[in-house]
Amino acid sequence: MIVIFPLRCAMLPCKFSQQTDGVKCVRCGHSEITHHPPERVHAECMAFPLSDEWGHWVALFLATVGLRKETWNWIRRRLGLIEPCNCDGREAWLNTLGGRAVTAWRRIKASGWAGSNSQVDRER
Repeated sequence: MIVIFPLRCAMLPCKFSQQTDGVKCVRCGHSEITHHPPERVHAECMAFPLSDEWGHWVALFLATVGLRKETWNWIRRRLGLIEPCNCDGREAWLNTLGGRAVTAWRRIKASGWAGSNSQVDRER
């Protein structure tokens, strides 16, 4: 029997930005009317990660194949490994790396360098 998991990112928190009357998630569009800053408002996001959130994409892929943080910690306990796995730290590091890579790519693309044969195209 084949079980197909729904591709829903319930493990992601909403990424809120400040609006005039409250906050709004940049991924799924969920909005809350509140006077609190975006950092203090929490909800589960119903959308896929953004392109620069590589850590969330890796976590989504691993969860899709059945390896979640809880499962990995259970396997570690069964093997006698007591130290925490630091999944959150790796996910944050990959998100930072993805953000830097996407920012660098956008700069390269904006400079007109990407997609051209440098000197050959500029001389014509």
